[in-house]
Amino acid sequence: MRAIALLVARLRLLSHFAIIAAAALVFGSTSYAVSATPATRSGSSAYAYVGSGSTIGSGYISGFAVAADGSAQPVSGSPYSGASNSVVGATNYLFATDGTNIVTYTLGSNGSLSQTSSVDGKAYDLDPQASVVGGLTLTPNGRYLYTDELYFDGANNVYLSWGVNSSGQLSYLPSPSLPPYSTAGGFPFAYSANGSFAYTWSICSRDGSVWGFALRPNGSLNRLNTGAQPPPPQQGQGGSDCSQAVAISSTGYAAVAWNGSFCCGGPPVIATYSIQSNGTLSMISGSEQYISCQNSPMAFDPSGSYLAVGCNGIQIYALSTQGRLTPIGSIQQPAVPFGTLAWDSTNHLYGIPQTGWQVCQSNGSACGLYIFNSNTGMLTLAPGSPHTLSQPGSLAVLSGR
Repeated sequence: MRAIALLVARLRLLSHFAIIAAAALVFGSTSYAVSATPATRSGSSAYAYVGSGSTIGSGYISGFAVAADGSAQPVSGSPYSGASNSVVGATNYLFATDGTNIVTYTLGSNGSLSQTSSVDGKAYDLDPQASVVGGLTLTPNGRYLYTDELYFDGANNVYLSWGVNSSGQLSYLPSPSLPPYSTAGGFPFAYSANGSFAYTWSICSRDGSVWGFALRPNGSLNRLNTGAQPPPPQQGQGGSDCSQAVAISSTGYAAVAWNGSFCCGGPPVIATYSIQSNGTLSMISGSEQYISCQNSPMAFDPSGSYLAVGCNGIQIYALSTQGRLTPIGSIQQPAVPFGTLAWDSTNHLYGIPQTGWQVCQSNGSACGLYIFNSNTGMLTLAPGSPHTLSQPGSLAVLSGR
């Protein structure tokens, strides 16, 4: 059965790469519609970086300096060509991959980027001719980076661990045993507030469950059983058994979006869970919120009080002290299928559409970086948004200076 599941996963991923490669050939040129003068001074509220949607090979990264009112200007030198897939960052550094290399970009005082180091991300794979660095995720403290190695041994996908030194350089952290299998699609991780545990959804060619990992003292990963149970099925409907997104609140709760695509055909639903001291997840009874999307990115704000859900636009939910969600405000940009959401520390929410959205493929002005101002969870579109980009693929938001 494992061989069959691996074959299915591999075929899905090969199909995925073929689609992305075709898109890269069509949309290889850079296109962005920010007419303001590039930012040349520090003091921005935040910096946002959008990597182009190509999975294999070089692309470009578009950087924006964001003011307190949510308006944005391109940082000096933007867009930057080079490794641009799965951008992640913390404090002074941004990381990206081209499918083979993992590149470190250092931020200037005005948010500009310069490449300062690079490592071969496949150097420790058992079959580097077949493998691909599929995605990156970075711990909140910026000390450890994890890569999703596709076809690590020619068939299986695993997570590898890397240490980040004070200069942003990476060093491989070997696991004391074989590296843990990855979910063949679940990245980046959502981290517990204490940084001890990481969680992600599971592509349904696996088992549909929420996957969890404990961080060892040296930063390497150890798989743990989260015990997260799907919500009970509604009367007369199938269950929702396949996790599709995970978000973690700093208040000690996890939100998990489920759908019924693994076996049971149930409706998409979000439920909340309390995080136990050993990393397991215990569902909050009656916490279900039903949604309409089989793919719904989610992100909690830094306070842990507001959850943004990308489902036919963006809906904000308030999280109570008992761990239950309540929708607040109206859905923002309901025509936009958001693929990634992120918050900064000054009440701005950021979103980019799914790369495969037809508007993105036709270079439509609605495709790009969206920035919202949040007032106790009530969203308003910031001045100048969206900032049009031809092929947004990943998003990293860093604090200003």
